[in-house]
Amino acid sequence: MSLASGTRLGPYEILAPLGAGGMGEVYRARDTRLDRTVAVKILPSHLSSDATLRQRFEHEAKAISSLNHPHICGLYDVGHQDGTYFLVMEYLEGETLAKLLGKAMPNSSFVMGAQQGGFALSPDGLRIAYVAQNADGKALLWVRALDSLQAQALKGTEEASFPFWSPDSQSIGFFASGKLKKVESSGGPLFTVCDAPNPRGGSWNQDGVILLTPNLNVPLHRVSASGGTPVPVTTLDPAKGITTHRWPQFLPDGHHFIYVAGTPLTPRENPTNAIMLGALDSKESKFLLRAHASGEYVSGHILFLRQSTLMAQRFDVRRLELTGDAFPIADPVQETELILRSMFSASENGPLTYLEGTSSTSRQLIWLDRSGKKVGEVPELDTYVSPRISPDGKRVLYTLIAPSYEVWSYDMVLGLKTRLTFGTSSGWELRRCPGRPALHNLLRTWSA
Repeated sequence: MSLASGTRLGPYEILAPLGAGGMGEVYRARDTRLDRTVAVKILPSHLSSDATLRQRFEHEAKAISSLNHPHICGLYDVGHQDGTYFLVMEYLEGETLAKLLGKAMPNSSFVMGAQQGGFALSPDGLRIAYVAQNADGKALLWVRALDSLQAQALKGTEEASFPFWSPDSQSIGFFASGKLKKVESSGGPLFTVCDAPNPRGGSWNQDGVILLTPNLNVPLHRVSASGGTPVPVTTLDPAKGITTHRWPQFLPDGHHFIYVAGTPLTPRENPTNAIMLGALDSKESKFLLRAHASGEYVSGHILFLRQSTLMAQRFDVRRLELTGDAFPIADPVQETELILRSMFSASENGPLTYLEGTSSTSRQLIWLDRSGKKVGEVPELDTYVSPRISPDGKRVLYTLIAPSYEVWSYDMVLGLKTRLTFGTSSGWELRRCPGRPALHNLLRTWSA
């Protein structure tokens, strides 16, 4: 911690450190004017020289100041002194996260598969459903109350992905084994709704209609929550680069909905994909805004990602149009670029959950031996996905997903990177061709 007890930041006297993280340090301090205890978060001088980090710090202040909720501390003041930027917030007594985690119930540990499994807040804002691995390594659907550290695994939900809630928060829809299924949030028998070989999201309205994307490169479909055959409700336009509609969400009227339209593997920096508005009784759609990945409606706003910043813009549900300017809510927030999915979930009652961090632009590709010892790496951070080591152990194939989606090879002996594809618009799968050397492998494309 960089500030000593007794240090003054304007009228605020530092008393003791409270904690530190990647984006700042927090101290208990005294407001000498009002004689009250406050929390002071600083962006240290060695970070404040970074314009991007300083902008994120300012966005955080603006986001906090725009919110008024009993679960969010109030912002009292902002300022900077001698190269140190600081926020002054309400000081709340409580236990540290480490102490709270120490009280967790036995067998409650898990590894969350957030990007591929997904998570969703219940509409009433009281619980979260998510996919995670238990101690046996099995990926299951779990439910946890937000005011509890104990989670319940729902039996029979192996291979679950992309959960979503019924509007009354009593049931959960999810995808597993090529099917759309549903289960009560307290557990119980599963019900298979319909086929969904390669799904990309679902939403459930108060009339018992589920919107879903059941497969790749197909429009949105509707199906009864009681089961049936999905029926298309939107129309793709491949000639205009619209090869997928996915991640639908019903608006409060249960008739209109939003979704992301476009194509995977397009650049995030200047998105050509869009958040669209649709209706159950028409295949016509209305453009709302440019965004690379999925958005959500909550409390009169459309939430969406602008690169790694979570933005909000007012949306009039009666006139079905955006109003005003977008403003930042949180930064950085992750996105799963390959499937156009923003990693956040919100509810009407206020809670917002998100996966913090940048997306794939800062990955390091390394490999370990069976003992866990590092034995190699591809130099430099980049947008690595889908690495495969050749059978002879001398090369590694991988994909870079920015600025374009391309397959590369790295020679571990020579330390040489080689680009193998140019203009690829889909993924690849590595297969060994029988009777051929390790260099002769088959690249097979697949859609995201």
